[in-house]
Amino acid sequence: MQTKKCRICGGEFETGGNGRYCSSECKKKAYYIRLPIKQKSTGVCVVCGGEFKTHCKERKFCSKQCNGKVGNEQDKARQVRTEYNSWRGMVERCNYPKNKKYHNYGGRGIKVHAPWVASFETFLADMGNKPTPKHELDRIDNDGDYTPENCRWITHLENIRNRSDITLSMPIVREIRRLYAEGGWTQKQLADKFGTWQTTVSSIILGKAWQEVPSTTTM
Repeated sequence: MQTKKCRICGGEFETGGNGRYCSSECKKKAYYIRLPIKQKSTGVCVVCGGEFKTHCKERKFCSKQCNGKVGNEQDKARQVRTEYNSWRGMVERCNYPKNKKYHNYGGRGIKVHAPWVASFETFLADMGNKPTPKHELDRIDNDGDYTPENCRWITHLENIRNRSDITLSMPIVREIRRLYAEGGWTQKQLADKFGTWQTTVSSIILGKAWQEVPSTTTM
């Protein structure tokens, strides 16, 4: 039990919960007595600079429209940041030997369009924004340079399937067959996992491709 003051008469009373009134009579009076309303303070909108009245000192916007403008600007900044990361990764892969992926790009003679190296803004103007922040930069010709004609935005899965270092081998094929036989994996899920096509996985499972060669022993 705890002692509280009645909000209507000011008398003290004991309660074991969140009671606000000492009696049912005071509770009834509460419906007819208007309690003092907390005074509003004046705020200044951080977007348009207009003044507004509010009970909350933490409020920063005068309207939903101004709040939405900030959200849109943050989304745009976040979007540009993903394109910048793609641009920076491209330049470093091709121009900095210390980059861990240099041997697959600059080490193979892959170059970046000179105006792109000099300016991120030029790269963004030529390529445009990504369809989604998860899209990745891809070269249509895997042996060609990073140029406006040879580059595009594609999904991560499409990028995996286009990579030159993704190849099937008999151990991978056996793993595909094992996982499918155990259940819990669809052909599409296996194709996504190993970076290949669903039709290829289907052919492997049906034994139309990558057939096991019986071992021969010589006497």
